[in-house]
Amino acid sequence: MTHHELKDAALRRQVVRDAYDALGPEFEKLRTLYRELCVGGAVRFLTQCTTGFGNYTEERSAAIEHQTLDEVLAEIYANQSKRSATPTSTRHAATTAKNDA
Repeated sequence: MTHHELKDAALRRQVVRDAYDALGPEFEKLRTLYRELCVGGAVRFLTQCTTGFGNYTEERSAAIEHQTLDEVLAEIYANQSKRSATPTSTRHAATTAKNDA
């Protein structure tokens, strides 16, 4: 089955037709990315360019709203102490494993 035959068959379903109509220009942009970067490169590009979700400033303010400056600083220092207590090679291995996942 060719690409055009597959597309025509899929577009016979209303839900697919609605999604295609709503995202048509975006599909063309994605197709160009896939063609130029291959799927893996396009996925890496998209994950690096994603802005995320929610409002970080509001969420962070709500999370630390009832903390004093001393409590925030103590938390920072505790995290720094944990990090410096971990050997660099272990941190590198953990970061590499996390990035590979």
